[in-house]
Amino acid sequence: MLKTNWIAACVCLSAGTPCLAQNRDSPPLIQLPTVVFSADYEIRVEQLAGGLANPWSLRFLPDGDMLVTTRAGQIRRLSGGLLNPTPVAGGPEAHFAGTSGLPGAVHGYMDLVLHPDFENNELLYLSYTKPVGGERNALGIGRGRWTGAAIADFEDIYVGEPGSGRSAFAGRCRGCRHQAINSPA
Repeated sequence: MLKTNWIAACVCLSAGTPCLAQNRDSPPLIQLPTVVFSADYEIRVEQLAGGLANPWSLRFLPDGDMLVTTRAGQIRRLSGGLLNPTPVAGGPEAHFAGTSGLPGAVHGYMDLVLHPDFENNELLYLSYTKPVGGERNALGIGRGRWTGAAIADFEDIYVGEPGSGRSAFAGRCRGCRHQAINSPA
């Protein structure tokens, strides 16, 4: 017997535009909604919102809203199935360049992770391409406090070695060791 699971995928947030480079020979997206079958699951895929350009990561907030990072260095909020037209304020300056999916592409905001005790301390963590002067960038990881509408008190907790302006960094975060980074409260 198949189980039914609901999955939100990055490609479903992109409003019919693949997350891959627009100038590449990418296969067209499937018509949505659709159902995909695996060995154990029946997976229903739906478009959740339109109007996002190059989404990179998403996180569900305790209230059911979603925060989505974009390649251009924005965090966007989806609430009740609608995309807030104004990007979330308070994040750091980020650098992005090139065509996503091609060599030399640089992504602005990457992963977003909620602190394990987010419901009490409202901390979130963001990986991003940090401009560090001239034509140089570095992988940055920082944290800020979610106010319910914006990010407050954002600070870097890690800045990697700088690379050239076209250096690409991977910034997927896996978990949060708040003791190791001296998280407040």
